[in-house]
Amino acid sequence: MKRVRDLPRLVARSIAVVWRSARRAFIGTIVLPLTAAVLYLLAMFSFGLSGDLAARQSMYPPRLLTLPVTTAALAGWPMLFGAVAMVVLAQAVRLASWPSQTEPPFWLLLFAPVLLAWTQVLTWMSFPVRGLRVVAAVVKLIAIDMIAIVAIELKPRESVMAAVLVFRPQGLFGTR
Repeated sequence: MKRVRDLPRLVARSIAVVWRSARRAFIGTIVLPLTAAVLYLLAMFSFGLSGDLAARQSMYPPRLLTLPVTTAALAGWPMLFGAVAMVVLAQAVRLASWPSQTEPPFWLLLFAPVLLAWTQVLTWMSFPVRGLRVVAAVVKLIAIDMIAIVAIELKPRESVMAAVLVFRPQGLFGTR
């Protein structure tokens, strides 16, 4: 009789153990590699792997500035290729098997290239004081991440999030 009464508690404990191990496996097999891929793509398409983040001068490679191409091409091609790579990665995140019933929102496909674009703006722009790029990057990227965290908590409509991400304040840091 005692064993029958302990059955629900035993089942609850075993479900908790399985859930914890599934979450650990999910974090190790899905979340950590995708996070590393996002960070690598951000660094690669903003040319952040080849420069000093705390320096005053732009991190855009000077060797590319000698090519006979327009400024739009110099900035546009890395932005285009990076945006496509970030959207593909964001779609991979959306298609990954998540342990809960909720899936990542559709606006994640807009969030990824916006994050890359602001990273490129902050790394390609020169700053008047050494170390100011780090401060500006931390402030701006935290603000972008806070938009995502608040959106995940409040669950606004997709159209609202698309408007927030597409029509962001453009007067910051001298961008047009």
